[in-house]
Amino acid sequence: MTSHEILAASRRLTLAEQSRLLAALAQQIAAAVAAEQQANARTPAADQLDSWTQILQLAAQHGVATGIGDLAHQHDHYIYGTPPRGEGE
Repeated sequence: MTSHEILAASRRLTLAEQSRLLAALAQQIAAAVAAEQQANARTPAADQLDSWTQILQLAAQHGVATGIGDLAHQHDHYIYGTPPRGEGE
């Protein structure tokens, strides 16, 4: 049955019957949309985890082993030649 045929048939219903039909259709559509969204839904935490996993994989594949374990803490020393920072700094 096409949508035009359904509309034509619904015109033969009383106003109360049309209202009930419309409410039932709206519920079915809302349920179908919710089911589709739930089936396709990914939580932000899962997206972030996937992003971090991808970043870590890229770092492992393309990273350069410097042998310097404190590079971030001592970056001024290694980049600009400033005196090394102490442990507490």
